[in-house]
Amino acid sequence: MIVDMVGYSAMMSDNQTIAIEAVRELNKHQLEPVLSEFGGEVLKRMGDGWIIAFSSISAALNGAIQIQTNLHNHRGPKLRIGCHLGEIIDDDDDFYGAGVNITQRIQSESPPGGLMVSEDLYRQLSRDQAKLLQDAGSFSLKNIPQAMRLYQWRPSPAASHKHAEAKRASEQSLRGSKPIIVIAPFKDLQGEGIHSPMSIGIADELLGLLSANRWFSAISGTFLDANEQKEIGAKYVLDGSFLRAQQTIRISSRLLELATSRILHSVKLSLEDDQFFDAIDRIALQISGEITPAIEFSELQGSRKVHPSSLTAWELYLRAVDKLRDHTIESCGDAERMLNQSIKMEPDFAAAHARLASCCLQVGYYRWGGADVKTAADDALVHAQRALAADPNEPLGYDAMASVHQLSGDYESAASFASEAIALAPSCIPAHGTLITVLAFLGDTQSALQAYENIGPVAPRNPSLTSCQIGYCIANFLSGNFEEAAKTAKHLVLIRPNWYACHVYLLASLGALGRLDECESVKRRLVEIVPELTVSKMRARTQLQNKRDKNLLADSLRAAGLREE
Repeated sequence: MIVDMVGYSAMMSDNQTIAIEAVRELNKHQLEPVLSEFGGEVLKRMGDGWIIAFSSISAALNGAIQIQTNLHNHRGPKLRIGCHLGEIIDDDDDFYGAGVNITQRIQSESPPGGLMVSEDLYRQLSRDQAKLLQDAGSFSLKNIPQAMRLYQWRPSPAASHKHAEAKRASEQSLRGSKPIIVIAPFKDLQGEGIHSPMSIGIADELLGLLSANRWFSAISGTFLDANEQKEIGAKYVLDGSFLRAQQTIRISSRLLELATSRILHSVKLSLEDDQFFDAIDRIALQISGEITPAIEFSELQGSRKVHPSSLTAWELYLRAVDKLRDHTIESCGDAERMLNQSIKMEPDFAAAHARLASCCLQVGYYRWGGADVKTAADDALVHAQRALAADPNEPLGYDAMASVHQLSGDYESAASFASEAIALAPSCIPAHGTLITVLAFLGDTQSALQAYENIGPVAPRNPSLTSCQIGYCIANFLSGNFEEAAKTAKHLVLIRPNWYACHVYLLASLGALGRLDECESVKRRLVEIVPELTVSKMRARTQLQNKRDKNLLADSLRAAGLREE
C-alpha cells in the first residue's frame, strides 16, 4: 500500500510549519492507530507519503478503507491510497521493485479520500470484499508497458449522514434554513458514465470547494437517488457532463432546484486538456465560482417573499448582506438590526458576527454622524473576534479581521488575514477584494493587478466582485492606466451609486485624462455623498501609503475641479 497526502506541495508553499505539523498529526492520530489494528508496517516515509506492507490482502483493504472512512468528515488534508499485490525488495537502505513502482502509479490515480487497487489484488479478494469496489476501467500508467484495470472504493454516504445528523442536533434552526446542495458525479460522455476517474475527481474537487462556502451545505450525491436527496432536505442539485476530444475538455454543468427541476444556472467551459489533476482543479474552481452567486441570488429572492416576522436567522443574514451593499447610513442601520436579530436567534452564527464588523467598519469609513475611525475599528474588532471564536474556520471572520487592520492602517496584517481567508475558501470574494485593495494602497500595483487576474475564474458574476473591482480600479489609476481606471469606476458607479470611493477614482481618472466636461456631474455627486469634501481633506483621509500616489490622487482631483480647501 502507498499513501499520499493531497495538496501537500501547495501547503508547503503557503506555510511550511503548518504542512509539517499536518503530516505529523495525520500519522499519529489517523495512520498509526489503524495500522496497529490491522497489522500494517510502515516500510518507508517519503515526506507526505508512506510505503506500507501488510501480511494479507484483506488486512490491507480493510485497513485502507478504515483510514479513509475515519478521514471522511475530518477537516484536514485528504489522502490518496493505492494497493497492489507484488514483491518488495529490501536492500537494508531502501525498498524497491516492480511492486512498489506499480503501487505508486496506482496511488496517483486514486480519487482524493478514496482507494484504488490493482486487478491482481482484486482477484484475490473474497466475494464480499470485492463487492465493496467498483470497476474504474483500464488505465495506461506511467512507465508501465501494459494497460491495467483498476478498481476503486470511495466512502459511502452513511458516515457523512451520521455526521450531518449530529450537526443538525446542535444547529437545528440554522442548518434547517441554510440550503443543502447535492454534488452529483459528472457524466463522462465517452462511455465510462459517472465512474471514470475524471468524473469522480471533478465531483470531489467541487465538493471540497463548495463545502468551504458558508452560503450553503454541500454533500456528495454519488450514492443518493432523487428520493434520498429530498429526504435529507436538499434544495439544489449540481450535475454535469464532459467530453475529452484531442487536447480539449468541454464541460457543461447545471444548477437545478430539486423541487421543481428548474435550471437556475448553467455553465459551459472549454479548457486545454493538459495535466489531469490541474484540469480537474480548474474545472472545479470555475464551476464553483459560477454556482456560488447563483445560489446566493436564489436564496435572497426566496427570503424577500417571507414576512419579516417569520424570517429565520439565515434569511435575516441574507437580507442584511444585501443591505450592506447600498452604502447608506439607513441601509447600514437596517443591516445591523437584522444581524443582531439573527445572532439573538443563533448566538454562534459566525458569518453574522463577521458582517456586524462590516457594519462598524462602514460607519468609520464614511464617518457617519461624526464617527471616530479608531472607535469604529475597535468595535469591528470585537465582532470579528467573536466570529472566529464561534467558528475558527469561517473565512468571513478572517476577512473581517483583515478589514479592521486595513481601516487601522496595519496593511501587512490586513494582507495576512485576507490571504488566510482565501486559503480557507478560494471563492471568498470579499477577502480577494480586501487583498487587492490593500496591495494597491501599499503601492504594489503589479501584485494587485495580478491578484485581480487570479480571481477571474472564481467570480465572474459574484455580487461581491465590486470589492475586487475597486482595488483593480485604484491599481490601474496608480499605474497610470487612467482609461481602464475610469472605465472600471464608471461601471462601479452604476451598480454601487452610493460608494464614495468609486466616485473619487472616477473623478480623479477623468481629471488625469483631461476630460473636464465629464467631471462636473461626478464632482457634484461625490460631495452629496461626502459633504464638504476637498482635495486637502481627501489627502488626509486617503489610505494610500506612498507620497507619490497621494500626490497623483491630489493633483488629479485638483485638475478635475475639486476645490482645494
